[in-house]
Amino acid sequence: MNYFTKVLKYGLEYSYFAVLNIIFNILYAIFSALAFVSFIPMLDVLFKQTKKVYEAPIYSGIGNIREYAENYFNYYISKQLETDISTTLIIVVSIVIFFFLMKNVFNYLALFNITFVKNGLLKKLRESLYSKVLVMPIPYFINKKKGDLMSRITADILEIQTSYLSILELMVREPLTILFTLIVMFTISPELTLFVILFIPISGFIISIIGKKLRKDSKEVQQEQSNFLSIIDETISGQKVIKSFLSESFFSRKFDKINHLLYKYSNKVINRKNLAGPFSEFMGILVIGVLLWFGGRMVLVSESISGTTFIVFMGLAYNILTPAKNLSKSFYSIKKGNAAAERVFEIIEYDKYSNDRTRNIEIEEFKDKISFQDLEFSYGESKILDGITFTIKKGESVALVGSSGSGKSTIANLLNGFFSADSGNLLIDGINISDIKRESLYKNISIVTQESILFNDNIFNNIKIGNLDAEKEEIISAAKEANLPVIYAEILGSQADIAMKQGQTDNALAAHKEALEVQVELGDAKGAARTYNNMGYLYRRKNDRGKALEAYSEVEAIINSDETLLSAQIILGRALLDLGEVERARKHAFEAFERTDRADDLLAHARAQALLGRYHAKMNDAETSMHHYTESLNIMSDVGDPVSMVELMILLGEVLEDSGRSEEALERYREALIIAEANDLRMQIGELLARLGGVAPDRQRRMEYLQRALSVFRELGAQTRMREVQMMVHTAVMGR
Repeated sequence: MNYFTKVLKYGLEYSYFAVLNIIFNILYAIFSALAFVSFIPMLDVLFKQTKKVYEAPIYSGIGNIREYAENYFNYYISKQLETDISTTLIIVVSIVIFFFLMKNVFNYLALFNITFVKNGLLKKLRESLYSKVLVMPIPYFINKKKGDLMSRITADILEIQTSYLSILELMVREPLTILFTLIVMFTISPELTLFVILFIPISGFIISIIGKKLRKDSKEVQQEQSNFLSIIDETISGQKVIKSFLSESFFSRKFDKINHLLYKYSNKVINRKNLAGPFSEFMGILVIGVLLWFGGRMVLVSESISGTTFIVFMGLAYNILTPAKNLSKSFYSIKKGNAAAERVFEIIEYDKYSNDRTRNIEIEEFKDKISFQDLEFSYGESKILDGITFTIKKGESVALVGSSGSGKSTIANLLNGFFSADSGNLLIDGINISDIKRESLYKNISIVTQESILFNDNIFNNIKIGNLDAEKEEIISAAKEANLPVIYAEILGSQADIAMKQGQTDNALAAHKEALEVQVELGDAKGAARTYNNMGYLYRRKNDRGKALEAYSEVEAIINSDETLLSAQIILGRALLDLGEVERARKHAFEAFERTDRADDLLAHARAQALLGRYHAKMNDAETSMHHYTESLNIMSDVGDPVSMVELMILLGEVLEDSGRSEEALERYREALIIAEANDLRMQIGELLARLGGVAPDRQRRMEYLQRALSVFRELGAQTRMREVQMMVHTAVMGR
């Protein structure tokens, strides 16, 4: 229970919800017991065993309140039975319904509040674990397998969630349910209740004997899970080595061994856990059987209890079985969770300051020299450095040369403060490195590792890691110094795309202009053409035709000087067609078609075909347009480009619509919708639904398609298309 208590401490912030949970669980337990008691008057009425009381009882104090309430109820029922049996039945049934309703209402409210405790506790535990991992010293990670750490952070946390947190809702509810049920049972029959009470500790004792080995088995499972993750990580990371040395069979055998052990231990744990439920239920039925014999004698022989009351008592006794069963399962869960919690708290409770308590010196800058004095260092039993002594003066460039494993990286890691020497001294400006605060040390050291790490973020933020307070200008400067301006321009382009999707046209234009400055400075014709095309599109969205054409003119100028920019030329041709610049577009359409017709780039040729199809559609030449669209679609189908296929099918549908072939257009849109939904192309799905809403033969179907389209565009935040579809909905409603 020690680890369980530690886990619960992380939920103190959410104690308000815990208190509410306890209150509602108390009410749930009360009404759970009373719900069964409420059957007594109903059964008495049905079996005509209601005690006849024809005079109203007199209240004589709190000590006699139970007898008073019972007599008053019988008095009321007796009067009703003489006049209206149906009304009496409605009354007693309503009482049953009321108690069961209140029981379930309070159960929901209790579960509602415990949810905040469970999820909040898990959130705080994850935060604590991750923050500790961030500050762990480097040697800790070297001494631990990567797979083991990953298992602790993922699988073990999940096990705590499923084993510990799942029983939080049982901790109060089930014991209270048992307690209040026993109280009610005791008022009915003390003899029978005492027999039931004896069953609970006996059952618990037997269950504890069965579950003693569960924690050990669970620990073995978690260890094998760690080994499993480790070998998966090693296999993926070491593919080149494995294949170079033909070691596939070795790793396969190693994996099979670990996988078999994981299979073996998992079966043991699950089977032990599964035993709890059936065993507790069997013990419960055994007791119920004895109760039936003992209580039956009280009803039939001694007549000390009525038949209806005994039936309700048996219901109450059975009502104890479910919470008792849940509690026995929770015992197993705690045992299983302890093993996971032990591994998690090994990290959380690790003393990260154990080697840092003497570090109290801050250094502002490196001034003179670095000295290694008779320094020794070992990895376990293997000594790497033995009495190393040398000095590096400020301004010197020093290369460490030696064979693999000779200690070059170790010296660098000692200087970085990642490791501590076994003996000897490492001095920076005469100060022992073990006395320098780590934050101060790291501020004065720059490091380039052998293996570059690209974090799962954009390039901008990867560069910014070196200085979290850096401004945009500093990031650009750093990217230029590292010969990364092209990448930075692409970052700005990505930021512009995001801003455009969010409807922030001005922000998108600003990002593109900033990227353009970098591309022009670098002479990046391809990047500049792409950026000008994007800017032209954004100006079109702003209904600024003049500036859009200016941007497209810049694209034309770049293309004329660099004929290799096919992609930019095709995009330019499409944009000019949309702006009504048909003659200018014609030149680019035919040039792109001719150039790609002679090349091996099938995708480029397919896109050029599509551009020609758009041109002929503008010229009202439907047959030629559909020919080029169909040819392009065939190529895209062979290549397997679902986005282009959907776009082409939309264009084909447009041509068919304009030709008065609405049914064929409808079919094309439906085919395209299937492809778009299969590939989760949200924007295309919305577009196709809108188009189907425009050509569907009946108003009901049009409305269905348009409402679905509106929902998709709302989800995507596509404000312009939402307004357009809303106009289509209005038109459909008006019957036009």
